[in-house]
Amino acid sequence: MFPLSSGRVTSILRWLALPIFLCCVNSCRENAPSSPVVPPPAIRVAFPHLSYSAFDNWKYSPRGIRIPSSQFRTAWRVQDTAATAFGYSDVIVVVDSTLGSVSENPDSLATLTTRYFRLTEDGGVAEYGFLARLLALRDSISTVPSWDTLLLPSRQGGSSWIIASPDSTVSQPYAGRCLPDLETVYDNVNGNAEAVPAYHVEVTGEHLILELWFGGTPGSILRVWDQSDVLYNRTFQEVRLRQVGG
Repeated sequence: MFPLSSGRVTSILRWLALPIFLCCVNSCRENAPSSPVVPPPAIRVAFPHLSYSAFDNWKYSPRGIRIPSSQFRTAWRVQDTAATAFGYSDVIVVVDSTLGSVSENPDSLATLTTRYFRLTEDGGVAEYGFLARLLALRDSISTVPSWDTLLLPSRQGGSSWIIASPDSTVSQPYAGRCLPDLETVYDNVNGNAEAVPAYHVEVTGEHLILELWFGGTPGSILRVWDQSDVLYNRTFQEVRLRQVGG
C-alpha cells in the first residue's frame, strides 16, 4: 500500500463529506417549521360596486311575537369599493337609507347614514364604528369608533375574538364567535324562495346579544337578530334581506 500525501487525504475527506453535508441540508429542509396554511373561506361575502340591497325590519314583543305595525325597510347602495378612509385604501362605502313605516309612509326617507366596510383576504368582514353606532342609537352610550371585526371565517368553530375592549364607557369586552357549521338561511329574496348557506356569528358584551348571518350568494348580511333589549324587558329586533340588485 502506497502512503498518501496529506493533500491527497484532504481531497478524499472532502469528497466523503459532501454527501453527508447534502443529506444534512435536505434533512433540515424537511424538518424546518412551515407557515400555517389558512384554508380558503367556504363563503366569501362581497359588496359589488353600485349593488343594492333592501331589508325588512321588525320588532318583537318580549314573548317573541312579531309586531306588524313596527315594520320598516332599509336600503343599502354600494357607492365605492376602493375608498380611502380611516387608515385604509380598500374601504367599501355603503349608503344606508332608512325608510318610514311600511303601514304608514313606506317610501318616505327617515334617515340617511354612510357605513364603511372592509373585506380581508381570509374572508373576514369589518365595519368601522359598528358598535359605536349601535350603542349610541340604543343606549345613548358614547364610545370611540373603530374597525370592528364582525366575521372571521378562520375562527369558525374555534375561539372568539375581541371586537372592542373595555374602556371608560363599558366595563366588559365585546366579543365575536363564529359557530362551527354553516347554516342554511331560508327566506324570500327578490320574490323567490332561497336557501342560502351562511356563517352564523354571535356578538356578545355588556347589554348586547346580537346574531348575524353572512351569506355568499347573495353576498351580504342575510339576517340580524337582536336579543339585547330583553335585558331591559323591551323588545327584540330582526332584520331580513328581501331584495338585491345592481
